[in-house]
Amino acid sequence: MKDAGKEERMIEKMKRIETELNRLLVGRKEVIRGLICALLSKQHGILFGPPGEAKSMLIELLCRTLDGVTYFKHLLAQDTVPDDLFVSDRDYVEQDLGDGRKRIEITPRGEGMLQQAHIAVLEEIFRCNPATLNALLLLINERKWTLKGRQLDCPLISLFGATNNAPEEDLEAFYDRFMFRFVVGRIKEKSERIRMRQLSYLRRKGDPKGKFDAPKISLTELQQLQQQVVEVEVPETIDEKVEEIIEKLYDQGIVVYGRRDVRLNLVLQAHALLEDRQKVEEEDLLMLQHCLWDEQKDIRKVRDVVLEVANPLALRAQELLDTATEIRDEALGEQDESRKSKLGTEANAKLKNIRTNVVNLLDEAKRAGAPTGKIEDVKDAVERYLRDVVKECLGIEL
Repeated sequence: MKDAGKEERMIEKMKRIETELNRLLVGRKEVIRGLICALLSKQHGILFGPPGEAKSMLIELLCRTLDGVTYFKHLLAQDTVPDDLFVSDRDYVEQDLGDGRKRIEITPRGEGMLQQAHIAVLEEIFRCNPATLNALLLLINERKWTLKGRQLDCPLISLFGATNNAPEEDLEAFYDRFMFRFVVGRIKEKSERIRMRQLSYLRRKGDPKGKFDAPKISLTELQQLQQQVVEVEVPETIDEKVEEIIEKLYDQGIVVYGRRDVRLNLVLQAHALLEDRQKVEEEDLLMLQHCLWDEQKDIRKVRDVVLEVANPLALRAQELLDTATEIRDEALGEQDESRKSKLGTEANAKLKNIRTNVVNLLDEAKRAGAPTGKIEDVKDAVERYLRDVVKECLGIEL
C-alpha cells in the first residue's frame, strides 16, 4: 500500500477518536465501532431506540471530528416532501421571449440541504411517504438526486436513520439498504449510569474531563482511509465463514438477501483496518452480528450464530455473560431488604465463579492464538456486575 506511514497515522487518529467517544458516551462501545466502520465502508445504518438515548449525539460527536464534512439532520413526518430535504430556496428568473411574451424560469437552490451532505441523520425515517421514499432510495443507492429530470451526483458517505419504530411491511426493501442496525436503549448498569451523570456534570461545570477532546480527520484523509478499506485482503476462507453464517441463519428462518450479502466484505475490511491489519481475520466476523438481523427478536439468534462460527470461545463467554446478567438483575431488582442481603451474597458467589470461568476462557483463547477482545469485554462486564451487586446488596465498596 502507498504511504503506509501516513495511513498508520490516520488510523491512529481514528482510533483515538473512538477512544474519546467511548469515554464520553458511556455504554455505547459497539455502536461507536459500528458507526466508524459505516463511515470507512461508506455504508448506511439504522439506530433504533426511544427518544433521549443520544442516538443523534453519537453521530454528531463523530462528525465533529471530521474537518470539511457537511452534516444534515431532519425529522421526517408523513407530510415531509422531497423539497423539504433537497430545496432551500428558489431562484425566479424572468426571460423575455419576444413579442411581449415572458416566461418565469424557476430553479431550486439546495445550499445546506441533503444533496450537499456527506453525512445525514433522518429521524423517524420510516415515516416516509412514497414520493420522499423514492427520492431517498435514489440518494441511498446511487448517491444521486433529481433536478428537472436530471440526476446529479451527491457527496453522501453515510445516511443514518434514527427511529423507535420497526419498518412496516411495505418498507422492507427500503430498510434493506441500511447495512448496520443497532438498538440504542437505556443503560442498564447502575455504575455506568452514575458515570454518565458525572461526565454530564463535569461538562456543564466546564471541567476539561467532561469535554469532548478528540483529534480531527480531514475529509481527504477519510477518503484515503475509505480507499484503504477496499484494498484490505479478504481470504477465501473468510468468505467460506461468511457463507457458513448465512446458511446457519437461513436454517433458522433469517434470510440475508443479495443486496446486503455482496457488501458484507466491506464491513469486514473496515473493521480489519481499524485493527491495524491489512487482511481480514475471523475476529472481524463479529461485526456481522450488527448487519444480519431484520427484526429485533432475532438479534440474539444472529449474535449466537456469528459467535459460533467466528469464535466458539467467545460464544461460551457470551453465554456466561447472559447468565451473569440474569443473576445481577435478580439481585439488584429485589425490593425486600431482608432478602436483598441474602440474594446479594448468593449473587456475589455465583458471579465470582463466572468470572473465574471467563478468565479460564481468556487463557484458553490466548494459548490457542484465538481472538480475545470479546472475552476481555465479557470479563470487564462481569467485574462491573460484581462491584454493583456487592455495593448495592451488601453495602461494600470494591
